Amino acid sequence: MNLLEVLIALSIMGIVAAVAVSGRVGGQPGLELQRQVSELRSEAAEFRHRAVTKGESTSLVISDANCDASGGSVTLSFFADGTASGGQICVINEDQVTRLVLESLTGRLVTAAP
Repeated sequence: MNLLEVLIALSIMGIVAAVAVSGRVGGQPGLELQRQVSELRSEAAEFRHRAVTKGESTSLVISDANCDASGGSVTLSFFADGTASGGQICVINEDQVTRLVLESLTGRLVTAAP
């Protein structure tokens, strides 16, 4: 199993897990936020996969995800060697915020420590 297959499998597992959790536990605070975070991670993995397989850089633009007061858009860039531009995005749902960091070396979108 190569790295691309692992990334695709992890993305699919994340989506399945988010759907399963939201189906069982409806109406709990934070579920929508978890779903949004899961979708962003899957999208980021897909863009990284596309950059590696096509051998060219790709960029994912996320609107209203800037962690500063402006709340503007954030561009995450993925390169052909599997690395990324780095950076951070904030996912906000009502009064809950999750900060995600794009790791430059691995190209993974991970939850930042509080």
